[in-house]
Amino acid sequence: MSIISVFIKMSSYKRKLRCNLNKQFRTTLSLVIILFVSVSFKWKNQISADQLFIREIEKSMMVIPTDSIKLGDETTNRRIVIDSFYLSDHEVSNSEYLYFLNSIKSKDPNLYVQMLPDTLVWKDKCSICNYRVSNYLHNPAYRNYPVVGVTYSQAMAYCDWLTQFYNKGAKRKYEKVDFRLPTEDEWIVSASEGNDFQILPWKGVGTQNTEGLVMANFYRLGEINTKYLFLTVQNEDSNFSIKEFLVSEDISGDRFKDLNEGALVTTEIRSYWPNTFGLYNMAGNVEEYVQEFGVTKGGSWNDPGYYMRIETVQRYDSANFSSAENGFRVAMDVMN
Repeated sequence: MSIISVFIKMSSYKRKLRCNLNKQFRTTLSLVIILFVSVSFKWKNQISADQLFIREIEKSMMVIPTDSIKLGDETTNRRIVIDSFYLSDHEVSNSEYLYFLNSIKSKDPNLYVQMLPDTLVWKDKCSICNYRVSNYLHNPAYRNYPVVGVTYSQAMAYCDWLTQFYNKGAKRKYEKVDFRLPTEDEWIVSASEGNDFQILPWKGVGTQNTEGLVMANFYRLGEINTKYLFLTVQNEDSNFSIKEFLVSEDISGDRFKDLNEGALVTTEIRSYWPNTFGLYNMAGNVEEYVQEFGVTKGGSWNDPGYYMRIETVQRYDSANFSSAENGFRVAMDVMN
């Protein structure tokens, strides 16, 4: 073999070697770029998730104006005065509460355990309820249902977390806010739509609209289990008159436990119709904790129509009490 032939073969080998090296380099570089983009996308998605959560919270907050209303029925007659504030248009959902739990899980495992709702509140509550013990909180089918099994203390802790979480958030609408439970008077004005002597969170004195549709998610009983009250009602001409109001009895025990078998239990947080302030489920679905310890308002899916009344109060006796009927919604103050 001539020297020229050897030189040509060596040159060809070097070109192939350079080509292979370049190909390996390009492949490696491509993998590095793909990995970088993937990590960046994941990081950006996490930021976006927090921002999306904040944006949804902002959208849900309805302005409740400064107001003064008269509240009265057959036993009371008083005036309520409140300053303007914001109130969520819905009860805190499972997905929102889970976001809270996931946010604190790695930072404070002990607090995470303390904040877990008691899912056993569903046990033996109704014929279809046992399924919810292991599914209601975590199953995506219930993500937009109100969280239950939470205590007053847990509701307060959620508000504290949400305040800190929001005030650290990027691209938020308000510089500084304070989330909390509404006071009982704030809740009453919000449910009354700012109207004097309103009995229910909608116009009228019945639990059905003119089309016969039920206005809230409550425990529906036959007429044999109802009673009449005589209440003060404001007429269209702004005068007041006494009218009969048909409500369900205050029932205790299990006498009527099976009357509503097969009916929905809780329902989604934006079900039925909002009131004029844009608030959903101010009656029924879940009883709502207010700032005053020991008081819930609005009645629940498991309460008869009597508890849909704005003035009705239900009580609990422990900050650690929880049930399948109790939930909450948040109020918000913008700090100037």
